[in-house]
Amino acid sequence: MLGQRILPLLVMLACSLTVSTTARAADKRLPVPALDDQRAAESTIKELFATEYRKPEPTARVELAKTLVRQAAGTTDDVAAQYVLYREARDLAAAGGDAQVAVRAVAGMGARFDIDVVSEKLAAIRKVRVTTPESAKKAAESGLALITEAISLTRMDELPSISLTVKKVVRRAKDPGLTARATEVGAKIPEITREWRTVEAMVRKLETSPDDEQANAAAGRFFCLTTGCWRRGLPMLAKGSDTRLKLLAKLELTEPNGAEAMCKLGDGWTKYSSATHGAARDSAREHGLEWYRRALPGLSGLSQARVRKIVQEADVDEREKTLGYKLRKHPPDAKEHGGHYYTFINRRSTWAYAKNWCRMRGGYLACVETAEEARFIGKLVTDGKGHHVMLGGEKHHGTWSWVNGSPFEYERFSDWTRSHGGKAKDGICATVWGSQSVAPGQWGVKKLTDMTGGFICEWER
Repeated sequence: MLGQRILPLLVMLACSLTVSTTARAADKRLPVPALDDQRAAESTIKELFATEYRKPEPTARVELAKTLVRQAAGTTDDVAAQYVLYREARDLAAAGGDAQVAVRAVAGMGARFDIDVVSEKLAAIRKVRVTTPESAKKAAESGLALITEAISLTRMDELPSISLTVKKVVRRAKDPGLTARATEVGAKIPEITREWRTVEAMVRKLETSPDDEQANAAAGRFFCLTTGCWRRGLPMLAKGSDTRLKLLAKLELTEPNGAEAMCKLGDGWTKYSSATHGAARDSAREHGLEWYRRALPGLSGLSQARVRKIVQEADVDEREKTLGYKLRKHPPDAKEHGGHYYTFINRRSTWAYAKNWCRMRGGYLACVETAEEARFIGKLVTDGKGHHVMLGGEKHHGTWSWVNGSPFEYERFSDWTRSHGGKAKDGICATVWGSQSVAPGQWGVKKLTDMTGGFICEWER
């Protein structure tokens, strides 16, 4: 039920690059070809793909960009042609509104040629023609990935400008989950840059003294517990002076795939989190929770019950952050479905009244996230002789979401928001006709001040 849970920065920023591997690649990179050679190569490429270049549609431009990226990867005997193929692919993808393809072209170019990859990727993202929510989403996701890369390469000075670019485009994506991720990352940037100033000397020291225990411990804590670059930081913690972190890092670096070993890591990071404070405590706790989630399907008996309880309580904590108030236990007469509890209140009221009624009782207006949940709610309404019922859908700044923070991912609501939601103003709630709730398309809107026949509250415990 918590698929919409906002991933913390430490999970989202799972760095895959290292300075050493990047440095080795840089040592083999070629200089950017001379402009005259680039012009000659460009003329040849545009002649070969003349038909494709004449197609003005954004999708055609993106398809050509993908073709040129593939051609570039296979062109190793003509340096100028390879560079221009990547360059053209980057520009075509940006014109077509696909930041991910544009960034992929820059990555290919950077693996072969001596360019500033981070700066070039940021420039490519900024050049993307954002005309649809989907193109904005790709641009925002590419920017978030670039933040990860910049951290891994210790390009901390670039973080504010990348974050600002993400902030500008994410608004147009109309994706509450992505917006929340971008907001969380943006809020972390000042802390990351501030902490970096305190550990930069230690990180630089490792370039000449890679086995220094104190430097490894400081750098490892920064990359793991501040930025979430666990792949970058774990090898440092394993060589560091902090005994507890060293043991946990060494265990994790063995890449355990058994449920018991995963559970042990969950226990270890959770225990460590209770012994520290601040951002490090939150990061270690969430990292432990990720190991618990991975272990849960393979556990059984009491171990499974214990870990499930830990995960469920963490999910409730996340939900409470979204809602802004404490959730309480469901009333005795609530009906259970999928681990959540529901009550139909067959009483004419406004949406605002219904929302507050549920809140005062530690729940929230029901949020429909699956077809099974929709059928259950429909039966609950018809059994209660309801005509139609208010649910917890609301619109903020052009984007529909549920009051518990989850986006309209259930396809019936996604279709509905595209066809009807755009006509509604901010603050409109979703309703379902009780007698027809299991049939597609029977969703409507009501103003906050409209009186309706009832509402459904949902509880998580």
